[in-house]
This record gives sequence, structure tokens and C-alpha cells, in this order.
Amino acid sequence: MLVSLLYISGAASEKSHFRTSTFSLITPKTTPSSSGSGGVSNTGSSTSSGTSNTSGGGGSGGGFVRHSFPVHTNDDTNPSYPSAEEERIVIANLQEQLKTLAPELTSRIAISLSAIERIAAKFSNEGEQILAAKNEVIPIVKQALDLSEASSCVAAKKKNQLTYELNSVAAINWIDKHEAPVVQSISDFETRCIENRLTQKNIDTLLETIAKAQSANQRTSFERGLTPFADVPTHEWYYGSMLTGHATGFITQGRPAEHVLRQDALLMVLRANGATDAQIIGNCTAPKNIDVSNYAKCAISYAYERNVILPNEMKAPTNRLEIAGWIEQFSRLKKPRSLSATLKKYTDVGGLNITERMNVATMVSNHIMVGNIGETESIFRPFDPLTRAALSVILEQLLELNAPLSSNPLAIAWRT
Repeated sequence: MLVSLLYISGAASEKSHFRTSTFSLITPKTTPSSSGSGGVSNTGSSTSSGTSNTSGGGGSGGGFVRHSFPVHTNDDTNPSYPSAEEERIVIANLQEQLKTLAPELTSRIAISLSAIERIAAKFSNEGEQILAAKNEVIPIVKQALDLSEASSCVAAKKKNQLTYELNSVAAINWIDKHEAPVVQSISDFETRCIENRLTQKNIDTLLETIAKAQSANQRTSFERGLTPFADVPTHEWYYGSMLTGHATGFITQGRPAEHVLRQDALLMVLRANGATDAQIIGNCTAPKNIDVSNYAKCAISYAYERNVILPNEMKAPTNRLEIAGWIEQFSRLKKPRSLSATLKKYTDVGGLNITERMNVATMVSNHIMVGNIGETESIFRPFDPLTRAALSVILEQLLELNAPLSSNPLAIAWRT
């Protein structure tokens, strides 16, 4: 699913009533317009929540369509929900029309929109600000990208950086009008490019404006409570799982891009499986052959008491295979019916021993870790390191399963 554009945060929003209003998102047109100049076509969707009105130009396939769709806000007096069919139509339209954007831009917008689902209902005002900003930002970013590609106003050595930063502008979930100076700077860039008077200093100014605005937006999002960590933006693919990790207690710090150390990964896995701080935090001793920080010694003792074998160097980064083994030992997961059938298409697990292959197969069959899946061949990447962000996604998927939920009070609290 690309995005339902409904504010969902665990089960909290399922217990709330919402008032359905309409909002609009500009997405690229899929059919050419009769107008010769670029512009924006404001066309209401065919859903029952909006009416159609048309204004403005279009372009030769380069314009945008404005869709109306439900936006939920708290209101106990007037509960109203869009039908599943209405929601499906809006999502399908967005999925289809975003295809006309550059792949990088399409992917990052899709991810940032999906993150909106995870913003709690109490932030409905910020949610509407985010969508309003995307209405303004997406078309101007597309125009700037097209202009940069078609003209010679940007030197080749700067083009890649500029393209990346413009994609970021479209992806960021802007609040409190932090995007305003960026929009103005992009407009100035476009004008100067068209008039052939763009300088390197102008490009540097644009990049500096984007960086400052992004930093201010992230700071405001953290201070407002939209994100639990100052370094976890609301538009990134790991935003939702880091929210879950914070809410359930298996993540206590951000640092999403860091490779997760074994000792930290062990603490995260244990907490996701219901271990309490009283059990895994405190003044403990660890075996002398284990190199581990003091804060993780109780976790080491907890694992040893349960006959879990750990590597000696716990301050080193972990990898996907180790995490698969720890999850398999601490969680009550269903085993695959057939080891060979489950791993049939995986080409990089043949060198693993039988226990390791069973651990991998258990992760795959429970959809916790599946690696890169292809039509004829797949890879699990068993020895790849994991970032804290990636591990948060894995552990959130673990919490979704019924088996760990039955014994994990944190997960039960999160779901209820």
C-alpha cells in the first residue's frame, strides 16, 4: 500500500472518532492537456467526498492533478469514515500517477506520504500542514528538476547534488511553513536558469536554504512531539518503526544510520520479546571472556541463563544472521513446514549450517526478514550489518506476530 493518508498510530486512533473533511494533493498528470504552457490543473476526484472544478492550464503531460481525499481529525460528535472502496480508489490513483515522476522522486514521496499514517491523531493540524506543503512543493520541485535536466544552467558536477536535495524537498514532511523560504529560493533558481543568469553562488544559496529549512523543520517536529528522537525525521522509511520502538520500549535512543552493536541489538531483541529493565538492566557481572559495556552485562547474563550462546566481542556490529538466531531463540515463532522449500530460491545461504539455515527460514516464513526477493533468485544477505533503523523495522514486524504478542506485555500495551 502506498498510503491511505489516514492518521493511524497503533490502536489509539482505532478507539477515536474522526470527522472526515477533504484535502487535496497534487500528483502528476497522466494525460496531455490541450493547453500549451505548464501549470496546475485543479480537478476534484470522483469520490463522493468532493466536487469537481477545473481551472488553470496543464502542459504537455507535465502538469499535475489535484485530488480530493478524506483527512481525519478528532471529533467525537460526528464520526464519519470513508468507504474502503473510496480509499482504494485514491490510493490506486496516486500509485499510478506518481509513476510519471522520476523514480527517485516517486519513491521518496511515496515513503514520506506513508509515514503520515504513523503520525498520531492528536497532530491532525500538523498532518494537514504537511499535505498542504506537498501541494505547493511537489510541482515546483518537478519543474526545477525538469529545467535542470533540460538546460545547461547547472554544471554537471553540481547536478547530482542539486537533484538529490530537490528530491529531499519534495519528500520532507514540512510543518509551520518551514518550506516557504525553500519554495522562494527554488522559484528564484528557475527564473535565473530560464534567463541564463544562474551563477554558482545562486546554486550554493539554494542548497544552504534547503539545509537550514530542513534543520529547522526537524527541530520543530521533535519539539512538537511528532518524532520521539531529534535525529529521526517524519518522512523517512524507518520513522514508523522507530515510533513503535520508542512506544514499546525496545528503542531508547535514535541514531538510525549507525550500525547497531551486538550489545545494543541484544537489548533491543530482549525488550521486544518482553524482557523488563529489572531483568536486563542493573549491576551484573558477565563472563570474563565477553567484552561488553557495563550497561549490557545484565542482558548478557539473562541470555546465558537461557542457554543462548553469544560471541565474545559484543561491542562489534551485529549482522542479519546473528539477529535471526537471537529472534529465533527468544521468540516463539512457527517453524517452516519445509526448510528446503522455504529457502529454495535463496542463493546465498548454502554455506550456512543446518541451525543457521533454519533460523533464516524461520525469519522468511514469518515475514520478519526476507532479504531481496527476485522472481527466480533471492538473497538473504546473512552477513550484512544492520543499522539501528533497519533493526527497528525487523522488531516491529516481530511485534506484529501473534506468537510474541502472547508473552510480551509491552507489545500487548502497544496494540491495545
